[in-house]
Amino acid sequence: MGSYADHFKNLTKQVMEKTRLEKENFQPQIEPKENQFKPLSEIKPKIDNDIDLINIDKLIPFKDHPFKLYDKEKQEEGRKY
Repeated sequence: MGSYADHFKNLTKQVMEKTRLEKENFQPQIEPKENQFKPLSEIKPKIDNDIDLINIDKLIPFKDHPFKLYDKEKQEEGRKY
């Protein structure tokens, strides 16, 4: 049975070989020039359709997030501008 270092070395070789083969066989998919630039009117509906509605019960708060609520005084101060 080989050591952990031997196992890691073998695994690294396998990953590098797989990556090399994927790079060699890579075929980029290039759209025809006329399809690359579209008017904004054709793009905008696509953007609007990317919005997903979810049930609010699915939202989970995460601890120590960087966003903080301001107190009422601080909120009023921001509205003056």
